[in-house]
Amino acid sequence: MGFLCALFLRIGFVNIFHRTLWLFSERKNYVQSPWEISLRNADWIIVTSDIIEYFGWLAAYSTHEQKREIVLGAPEIIVRDEKGEESETIPCGRQLIIPEEKIAKIVVVSYKKTFWERRKDESVKKEK
Repeated sequence: MGFLCALFLRIGFVNIFHRTLWLFSERKNYVQSPWEISLRNADWIIVTSDIIEYFGWLAAYSTHEQKREIVLGAPEIIVRDEKGEESETIPCGRQLIIPEEKIAKIVVVSYKKTFWERRKDESVKKEK
């Protein structure tokens, strides 16, 4: 019984139920915070920290009431010229942990759509 309860919570059945209810609504209402919602399906992100921009794939992030931290896989520092254009990237290890107090801004570069979001997009295309 304990295993089934843990599986139920791990799968996030409540979130799946909420997504299904709000599928075709313009307004979304989730149990999770915007932090978790935006990062749940993120693939590649840019994190600004202390005027330094880091680019990498999202290896892990904190959830719930934990301190907000991000782990970037294959991180690179983005160097920009005077015009703000990307001039080069500097690799900085295999993984990089960025604590909450160092995160100024997060930009999701690549976003994996859920099954229901893909279905919604398909239905919108059929209507046009």
